[in-house]
Amino acid sequence: NEISITRTRGGNLWIAYDTDGGTETGFYRSVDAGANWTIRTNINEASNTDYYQLFPGNAADDDDVWVVYWDRSADEITLKVHDDSGDTTESETSISTGMADAGHFDVNAQFSGSIRHSDGHLILAAWNSLDAVTSDLKCWDINGSGSITAKTNLITDIDDCFGAAVFI
Repeated sequence: NEISITRTRGGNLWIAYDTDGGTETGFYRSVDAGANWTIRTNINEASNTDYYQLFPGNAADDDDVWVVYWDRSADEITLKVHDDSGDTTESETSISTGMADAGHFDVNAQFSGSIRHSDGHLILAAWNSLDAVTSDLKCWDINGSGSITAKTNLITDIDDCFGAAVFI
């Protein structure tokens, strides 16, 4: 079960959800501070067991949305750029492969991000595995699909890890 909400730089509110074992999914936008919501092209993929988090994009259209998407079947985290005006996902770019997730109903997703206010970049952290002696807490600086920079691991080869949170 997944839910994420964000406010874009232009002020629109966005919500994406996958609840009730994948039987209820959606992607909605509000242009009037939540008084009304309109359905948008669903970002959920067919498996309905993936994780994601929404962030305000840092592009010319200040109502575009970045979706950090953890595709559990592919063990990969990607960045989807959702175009507000066209209501389409313009691109999907790999952030990292080899990202073994925790069981969907066992624990929350092991990643977090926050927008750096000085330049609009997304700082993202994620565990590449859970509860393994080779678990690494990885980090990226993201400024759209053309600018994904892996940083030095925050933690390398540690067991008994849990949770990631990024605050700026």
